[in-house]
Amino acid sequence: MEQLMPQDEHNHLISVIPRTNLDLGVIVGEPLSFDDLFERYASDRVVGASPWETQEREKALLAIDAHNSRATPKASAAPPAIGRNPDRIRSGGGADTVRFPRAKMPFELSIDTLDAWCEKLLGCNPLTENEVMQLCAKAKEVLVQESNVQPVRCPVTVCGDVHGQFHDLMELFRIGGHAPDTNYLFMGDYVDRGYYSVETVTLLVCLKVRYKDRVFILRGNHESRQITQVYGFYDECLRKYGSPNVWRYFTDVFDYLPLTAVVENQIFCLHGGLSPSIDTLDYIRGFDRLQEVPHEGAMCDLLWSDPDDRSGWGISPRGAGYTFGQDISDQFNHANGLTLIARAHQLVMEGYNWSHKCNVVTIFSAPNYCYRCGNEAAIMEVDEQMQYTLQGDDNFTSVRLNLNYACHVLPFHLLGTLLHRTQHIRPHEGNTRKHKVGIKLAFITDGVY
Repeated sequence: MEQLMPQDEHNHLISVIPRTNLDLGVIVGEPLSFDDLFERYASDRVVGASPWETQEREKALLAIDAHNSRATPKASAAPPAIGRNPDRIRSGGGADTVRFPRAKMPFELSIDTLDAWCEKLLGCNPLTENEVMQLCAKAKEVLVQESNVQPVRCPVTVCGDVHGQFHDLMELFRIGGHAPDTNYLFMGDYVDRGYYSVETVTLLVCLKVRYKDRVFILRGNHESRQITQVYGFYDECLRKYGSPNVWRYFTDVFDYLPLTAVVENQIFCLHGGLSPSIDTLDYIRGFDRLQEVPHEGAMCDLLWSDPDDRSGWGISPRGAGYTFGQDISDQFNHANGLTLIARAHQLVMEGYNWSHKCNVVTIFSAPNYCYRCGNEAAIMEVDEQMQYTLQGDDNFTSVRLNLNYACHVLPFHLLGTLLHRTQHIRPHEGNTRKHKVGIKLAFITDGVY
């Protein structure tokens, strides 16, 4: 059983770590108020902002060492090598994939039970602790069968970070359609930051168990024991259930989540980015993923790395993972027969951001992030013909996007949603406006604060 961070260290970390700044790196420094931290770091957290100066990058790297020494319980051992359990079965994905342990004590859950739980969760009503235990046991039984590079068929809607913003997730489903009518691929970061991490992750796991061939959930850097002890999910579980048991159930499930997915062998989807240790998808298929996210190495890089305007590999200001340039994404896509890398992990003010001459797209699906950033959110829809169009919200509009990349049209379309701060938690009819690239997107003009 994992050892929890001592309460005094947990409180100390919360007081000194910028709670809005994990997307730049976990920086340990002088205690500051939330507003001071936000004003100091917010501009650097946005894709397209000026990069940090060298001195600031060096300070960030020194700070992460201080964080690791404080955040890791002194008495805890290294994460157990769960993937090396002799009683293990082969995960999906071919003869070269790793063999994982079986999820123990699987519960038989009827379709009626799962449907009732989904209906309850869609109303933002949490399950009981015993129901969560049963759901997580079944989820591990389902997820252990999936590959580290999970194949996904189109049509599918690809989503970025959600971060416990449950009512915005409901708006996402309203725009994109509800499962199983719409197939979904979520690229991680379901918990922390938002007020409803428990309800959000429970609903997504329940949808995965109920519609295992139509809903896919990947692991993000926040699907981690240490990160969730600092950024909200652990505290929320204690507050809502009175014990850390639900937190334990879900963090055990996080170890089983696939690391990446590939849509029709063309679109490579993951939370973070590439790694200098990884040249091929087959290398990823060989990982022992059933463990806590390491502090470094290839598995860590997939969840923490970011694209960058500079060529080659660079030191990440986050203190984990790397930055990678267009030459790196070009080489990786060519070596693996890919047309696109779709990833999340970074706040982008317009909800999505193209980089590396359309080799890479960043998708962020948590509008008005932390209930104050004022950013838009986006989802990416891939249709049956691997064509991409854009459609309005209140008046259905289909526009063919004539953007050429490598002598062919990129195969997806995007929906953007703009959510302003209000005191209301309810969906509203959106107005369609023209995006600066000349494509009509659906923008929601009322939302959650």
